Amino acid sequence: MTRMTSRSALTMLALVIAITGLLIFYDTLAVPTKSKPTAGLLVKPAPGTLTWTRPQRNIPQSESANTNAAWNISSSASLGVHFVSKQCRIILSGNTHDIGELRKSEDFPWRYLENDTDIVEMAANCSLLRNRYRFPPYFAAKVSAEELAFPIAYSVLAHENVNQILVLLSAIYRDHNIHCVHIDAKASQETYNAMLRASECFTNIFVAKSRQTVVYAHVSRLLADIECMKELLEVPKSSCDWKYLINLYSQDFPSRTNLEVVRQLKEFQGFNSIGGYLDISDHIRRRTKYVWKLPNAAPKKSREMRPIRTKQRHSPPPSNMTVVKNLAYNFYTRGFLRWALIESEVGRALLEWSEDTYSPDEHFWLMMHRYPSAPGGSRLANGYQLARKIVWGYSKNISCHGEWRHQICVIGAEDVWRVSEARELFINKFDIALDSAGPTCMRQLLDERATVPNSDRISRNADKIPAIPPNVFFEKELISAGPP
Repeated sequence: MTRMTSRSALTMLALVIAITGLLIFYDTLAVPTKSKPTAGLLVKPAPGTLTWTRPQRNIPQSESANTNAAWNISSSASLGVHFVSKQCRIILSGNTHDIGELRKSEDFPWRYLENDTDIVEMAANCSLLRNRYRFPPYFAAKVSAEELAFPIAYSVLAHENVNQILVLLSAIYRDHNIHCVHIDAKASQETYNAMLRASECFTNIFVAKSRQTVVYAHVSRLLADIECMKELLEVPKSSCDWKYLINLYSQDFPSRTNLEVVRQLKEFQGFNSIGGYLDISDHIRRRTKYVWKLPNAAPKKSREMRPIRTKQRHSPPPSNMTVVKNLAYNFYTRGFLRWALIESEVGRALLEWSEDTYSPDEHFWLMMHRYPSAPGGSRLANGYQLARKIVWGYSKNISCHGEWRHQICVIGAEDVWRVSEARELFINKFDIALDSAGPTCMRQLLDERATVPNSDRISRNADKIPAIPPNVFFEKELISAGPP
């Protein structure tokens, strides 16, 4: 009897090893590609085409287990667990002394480093890449019917560091949403290849096929957003009926779960949320009062090229529109973007007019939003916005424990507390190669809220309720009132 039992055990062990080997082999073959898309999946665009079917997750059977795998916070790959760690509780307290003591230890991933070449190799095994960055099924968020009925489209601009891009994408990712990444045309080939290969592990993440060489304050910055927006608009509603589009930069990070974002967007009642101002200074007026052109070369004292003002006066905007100032990152309805970028002659005219202005991404959207026939638009603007929390350096009383870049604080561990409770849905700016504390601890807060009921959370991390826009946010003049 004992001999038969041992023989059976050996047989079972051999069977398990054989099945495991087959699953690993299957996993290497299961990476979806453009040339051989899996049936029923959202098909990635080939050059010159964009064909889509309903998005579904293409997960090899070997990934069906371990859906709640927790990450070890001491590992440099750990960007979130299902609870808020002791180290993150210290960081979220904002106590600079305690954080300083924590920095002396090696129990926290202060730098999260992964080069683009390594990511290309990692993406050869989609299970490894998904696990590394905690995409599903290695992070199993509870997705409600409310979320499934309200898909979101994301546009992400980036020019380097695919590691950072994937950290952001993994935080906002849901299987029923859709995500477009625009890689700057001047990015390295390694960066482009890494993002392209990583995107092939997902049926609802793709790289924009048309790319802009982005120059600061130039129309190329606006066009980069538009490249992704147009490709997302080509996705038929039968495949992904996204309601709003949120445009982000790779160094942004969410402060809300997907459900909390959905509930905030629903409070907008079908209106765009485009923060901006009607009253602008003479300094801002110069952006469109004169013609701006790119120099032949970047100034020696500047690290980047940007437009310079000429003495030539610019023509007035089309359709008697009023120049205003908006924020570059907002929430846009699908109907508004289709109208502004595809259907409207006004949109085409304003975009052409904006080509030789300064930073047109900071006036185009609000000018279109205020046009009387704009879907989801309004003639009003009062600075109300929930898109991004930014710690600006214009006040002498503001400290920054990361570093200042373009008068914006790159969040350090000692700064995380001040942005963790922000009412804005996204925070800028994080750099995980400088200090990964922000994304690490923010991801833990989000993971906890997305998986653990309120009553079971040991930390003070209650669900975030939507901010209710003021009544004037919803006012809209009649079309008969004429153009602004």
